[in-house]
Amino acid sequence: VNYSHVIAADSWDLIAPKLITIPENTVESTVLYTAQAADADAGDVLSYSLVGADASELNIDSSTGDIRLNSSSDYESRSRYEFQVIASDGALQDTLDVVLEILDVNEAPKFNSSSEVISVDEVPVHESSIDDLPSVVYSASASDEDNDTLLYSLGGTDGSLLTIDASTGAVTLKESADYET
Repeated sequence: VNYSHVIAADSWDLIAPKLITIPENTVESTVLYTAQAADADAGDVLSYSLVGADASELNIDSSTGDIRLNSSSDYESRSRYEFQVIASDGALQDTLDVVLEILDVNEAPKFNSSSEVISVDEVPVHESSIDDLPSVVYSASASDEDNDTLLYSLGGTDGSLLTIDASTGAVTLKESADYET
């Protein structure tokens, strides 16, 4: 007699799917869930597999039940996966519906270039006029994966010599450039 086996999950109901939540940017080597099944037939060896709409986006270790994504999670490109875990003893099988939800993480904005060297022509103070200031000497540019509104600010040793438009990233000199000072 071959008795059916039951997939053991942490307090799941056979009617409702198992819900797994992970933060975005979880790397593909991370075990998201370990399916565990028990078989009443002594000596039966269980194997695990995945099926369903999104099964090709994940992989499962057929002997341990460890489930991983094929690539790092990214909420902006995909926030939900649905699949089924099958535990089989070769003759009978049981299925567990699983929903994997990716939680959005606020990612840091990134400058479009890592560093810049800017040269500004010297304008002696006695030759400058109000028309010489402020001209834009640099335009900071960054992007944000979450499409958040970016605000620019300056820091560092010489930051006090410059101003930056917080919304556009336009950098201007506070005073005429003078090499000697």
